[in-house]
Amino acid sequence: MTIEEYLRLERYKLVTGRQKYFTELARSSFGSYVKVLTGLAMASVTLVSTRQQLGIETPILTKLIYGVASLTTFWGVIAIIQIIFCLERWKGYRRAERSINSQSPPIKKWWWIFESLYCVFIALSVVAVWFFSVCIIGLINMSGT
Repeated sequence: MTIEEYLRLERYKLVTGRQKYFTELARSSFGSYVKVLTGLAMASVTLVSTRQQLGIETPILTKLIYGVASLTTFWGVIAIIQIIFCLERWKGYRRAERSINSQSPPIKKWWWIFESLYCVFIALSVVAVWFFSVCIIGLINMSGT
């Protein structure tokens, strides 16, 4: 094996390794968001269900619930940005792979669909958090307690 072939092989290994890294990073971003969402949802349920025992007044509870919704939105936006970044980096490394090995299959038009579904789920969950936050606050205000 000549030095050029060896360097080409090492570059190919690097490029394919980076593709794997960015795929796993996108998955990890989604997994982290789900964990944060679950924790914040449980915190909200705990706050609402124990508000009387803890002596939390309605205006403070309202601010806490909106705070949880805002924090969920923040983490959701961060996760979506990271997933989009990973998609773009993956695509760049995929193009580099094709330049090294012309026999690699071309990038399909639907290459981005799976990771984009992560982003759709995150966006829908943020909308759901805000919807339920407004509903819960409305119920608390209507009950007067």
